[in-house]
Amino acid sequence: MLEIITIQEQVEEKENFFADYVKNYGFLFIIMAITVSATYPSTDTTAGEKERGTLETLLTFPIKAKDIIIGKFLGVSISSIITGMISLVLSIAALAIAQDKFTIYEGMNIMYEPIALVFAVTVIIAYSFFISGLCIAIASTAKTFKEAQSALTPLTFISFFPGMIAFMTDIASSPILSIVPFLNYTMLFTDMIKGKIDYLNIALMLLSTIVYITIVLKIIIKQYKSENILFSK
Repeated sequence: MLEIITIQEQVEEKENFFADYVKNYGFLFIIMAITVSATYPSTDTTAGEKERGTLETLLTFPIKAKDIIIGKFLGVSISSIITGMISLVLSIAALAIAQDKFTIYEGMNIMYEPIALVFAVTVIIAYSFFISGLCIAIASTAKTFKEAQSALTPLTFISFFPGMIAFMTDIASSPILSIVPFLNYTMLFTDMIKGKIDYLNIALMLLSTIVYITIVLKIIIKQYKSENILFSK
């Protein structure tokens, strides 16, 4: 008579929004870290050189302007890639420690899957080249170091908020969105952590990134051929 009700606990494994939230935001902060790391060397190698007066000396050397630009671009890109890789390692370590130390993550898998890690490395490299070229192009138009910093500050928010909004509103990825800068990287990574792999969207993301980098480099070369841009005070 005292045990007329039987309680049975059954746990069903389903898609966990909170686990995806943690992993996705970890990746968003990696993107933001890459953006921040690209702004400072871009500013120093462009507006900083103009402000110090060393750019004129550099251009007197028997080096083509194109080679100078490629050198600056690769230098900033390598710095950004290193920052992205270090951020990824720290993110993995933080998630591993958090899963073992905090009971709130008990029963949840907040670690990145191997396929997500491979894609994350690919995005880090592609995004580093893209954001480095964009930062150099913007900073080259500035007259002073501070002016370049002010012009590049919005990029930090632009790199973070589109992906955050897309994740929170659960916007589905598509071929069109896969070519939208900033948004495409986060959306495709969100698909990865959910186990959705669309090779067409990934290919479009990589192809569009190459196109954007090419356009940005042409803009930078055009800027460096203009004396009004180089020596304006």
